[in-house]
Amino acid sequence: MLHPLSPAPAAALQSEPAAPQLLSIRECAARTGASVAFWRREVLLRRIRVYRLGDLVRIAEPDLAAYLAARAALPRGGRQ
Repeated sequence: MLHPLSPAPAAALQSEPAAPQLLSIRECAARTGASVAFWRREVLLRRIRVYRLGDLVRIAEPDLAAYLAARAALPRGGRQ
């Protein structure tokens, strides 16, 4: 039996999923080629999920990927 204050076994710690990386507005702008103002507007209009940590605004990588995938333009069928 483990003592209540003893550290958890290493196997239990490894089973936790890794937290997604949080990106700043500037990092999102750099990754996508869009302006910082564009990303600030998207946050203001609540078009993308954000995490607010005090005054900091962060966007998780999976949320950015989902945002971009939802707005991907599909090629139109060309006329022949």
